[in-house]
Amino acid sequence: MRYFFVYSPKDLAGKNMANYLKELFNFEKENNFYVHNNFYILETKIHPIYADFLENIIKEGIILVLSKHTSEKRIKSITAHTPGNWTKFNEYGGKKEAISVANPILQTIFIRKAYENNKFEDFEVTFEVTHHGPSINLPITFFEIGSSEEDWKREDIAKFIVDIILDSLKDFEKAMNKENKICLGIGGPHYAPKFT
Repeated sequence: MRYFFVYSPKDLAGKNMANYLKELFNFEKENNFYVHNNFYILETKIHPIYADFLENIIKEGIILVLSKHTSEKRIKSITAHTPGNWTKFNEYGGKKEAISVANPILQTIFIRKAYENNKFEDFEVTFEVTHHGPSINLPITFFEIGSSEEDWKREDIAKFIVDIILDSLKDFEKAMNKENKICLGIGGPHYAPKFT
């Protein structure tokens, strides 16, 4: 299975996570990607929430977006969620009334591992509800650091998230060979504590 890590250099949290991933493995530049075995890193000039074009250059595989999370309340958070728009409101990217393909198994494994291993007492580990773009027809998950520039700069949080993602991918591949129960949660609020 191929894994595509997507980030924007304009996004400090995403950039820190991508830089750490590049430090861990010997990536080589191939066309638009940095490649190491079945890991691909794609840098986008625009923020990934507006990257509906991803399905034009990635034909199959799992997309993992490394990103910041913004919150008016500045809640320190480590989040995972599927992008897309339930309504006609699409000011933050994506198509109107279109949800991307979810990856609930990977998201659940990540949230559980992040929660169990969270050593940052001031950071909340949580699912987020679906609320921004892109809207694409490939399995995609946003992994985010919230919620202020101070938090986005933290390399320890970036490294923690990447390490948990990599650990989660091992369990994800095992889980894909088993029968899994999938649930759809409807509601909120934004951080979906009842689903977490």
